[in-house]
Amino acid sequence: MVTNTTAATPVCTRCKEQEGVLDLRSDLVCRTCFATFVASKTIKRLEVLQRETRGTKLTSRPQRYLLALSRGPSSTALLHILDENVRRQREKSGRVKFELVVVFVDIDVDVKQPEERKTTTSQPPGSDATSPTPTNGTATRACAGTARPSSESADTFAAHFPELTIHTVLLSSILSSPAIDWSLLPSQNTSLAPSQRLADFFARLPSASARADVSRLLIRHALYAAALAHECAVILLGYTTTALAELTLSEAAKGRGFGIPWFVNDGAFPLPRAVDLDQAVSSIADVSRGLAYTGLADDEIASAGHPPTSIHIYSPLREIFRKEVLTYLSIVSSPSGPLAALFPSLSTPQNQGADERSGGAVVSHRDLSLDDVVTRFFTDAEASYPSVVANVVRTTGKLNRLTPVLTTQQTDAGAQVAGRQCRLCGVGLDPLGDERWKGEIGEVDVIASNIVSDADGSVRAERRGRLCYGCERSVRG
Repeated sequence: MVTNTTAATPVCTRCKEQEGVLDLRSDLVCRTCFATFVASKTIKRLEVLQRETRGTKLTSRPQRYLLALSRGPSSTALLHILDENVRRQREKSGRVKFELVVVFVDIDVDVKQPEERKTTTSQPPGSDATSPTPTNGTATRACAGTARPSSESADTFAAHFPELTIHTVLLSSILSSPAIDWSLLPSQNTSLAPSQRLADFFARLPSASARADVSRLLIRHALYAAALAHECAVILLGYTTTALAELTLSEAAKGRGFGIPWFVNDGAFPLPRAVDLDQAVSSIADVSRGLAYTGLADDEIASAGHPPTSIHIYSPLREIFRKEVLTYLSIVSSPSGPLAALFPSLSTPQNQGADERSGGAVVSHRDLSLDDVVTRFFTDAEASYPSVVANVVRTTGKLNRLTPVLTTQQTDAGAQVAGRQCRLCGVGLDPLGDERWKGEIGEVDVIASNIVSDADGSVRAERRGRLCYGCERSVRG
C-alpha cells in the first residue's frame, strides 16, 4: 500500500483562497492579506486622527500632514501606505482627505566623536532612526553613529515615490532657533560653518547617550519649524509598537518619566514658546486661551482670533510591531520596484534586517548610547514576548498629560513669565522633579543656580529651573 506523504498546502486563514506563507499573530496568511492587515491598521489610526483634528465641522480643504521620513524601514512603510491611500482616494472620487508633505531631516554631520568611530559600526544608510527620531520617533531619531545618507540614497527614494516631493532640512539650520534657550546648552562656535558648528556642538556634550538624546530633540524642533513653514497642523511619525516601548523605557531611564505621555501618546503637543516672546505677562493669557483651542481645527482657531499654540503629533503605526513592518516592506512594491531594494538586508525574509535593528556589531560597549541598549533589549523581547511589548505601550496610553503650568515671577526687570516648559524638549516641567530625582541621588540643591552677568557687569545668581531633569543630565552629564 502506497501512502501519500505529501502535506497539503496550507491555506490563508483570512481569505481562504491563496497559500498561507507568512505568520501573522498566530495565523498563517498570504502576502496580500498580510499587507492589507498592516495598511488597514495604519489607516484606522489615521481615521482617529482625522476625527480628533478636524473639529466640529468638516474642513473645506484637505488636511495637510507632515510626514517625518528618516529613510528607515518604519517611516518608509508609513510613507508607502499613505501614498497608496491617497492614490486610491484620487482614483475613486477625484478628491483626497489629506495632503502629504514629506520632510527628511539631514543630520549633516557625523555626531560621533573621533575615538567612537573606531569602536562602533555605523548603521547603513536608510537604517531606521525612529525610536523617534526621529528618529521611528523620534520620529526620527539620531543615534550616535548614524551615517549621513548619501545622495544616491536620496535619488533612490525619490524614484520609488515619484509623485511626492521629499523636502530636505539640514539639522544645522535649527542652531539659531529662538524656540530653544541656547544659553542653557553648551556654547557654540559661531565662527564655524553650520555643519562644523553642529559637529562642535555635539562634541561638547558629555557622552554618546547625551549626543543621541539631544540630536533627537533637535530633530523634533526641526520638524516643528518645517510644519509651521509648510502650514501643517499634524506631524506623522513612524513609531511602531516596538519603537514606542523603547521610547517609554529610555525616557524613564533618562529622567523624563513626567513627560512620557507627551512623547509616546498621540495628541496635541504644545509648541515650544520662543524665548524672546516669554517676557510679557500677557502671554500667560494667550497661551492659556490657545491650549483651550487644541481640540479644534486650524480654521476654527483662526476664526476665533487665536494662532495655534500646539501641533498634533501622531504615530499611525503604533499598533504594528517592527517585525511586521519589515515583513511588509519585503512583500510590497512601488512603481519603481520592490521596496525591499531600499534595504538590502530585507532581501530575504529569513534575515529581516536584524543588523539594522541592533545597530550593527559593537566592539566596545563603553560608547553605546542608552537608546541603543534599549533597542537591543526590545529586539529580543519582541521576538519572544510581543504581548509584553504591546502592554508597555497600552499602559503608557493610560497616563494623563499634565498641561505645562504658566506662572509669573518678579525679577529685576519686572514681572516675567516663569519657564514651566522645558526650554529644550518642550515638555512641562515636573514641579517635584528635583525632589524625586536629585534628592534621592544626594545632589546638593545649590547646583541648580547659574551664575550670569548682567549688562552693567554685575554678577547675579539665576535659578536654573528651565530644563527638565532629563535634559539637564544630557546637557551637563
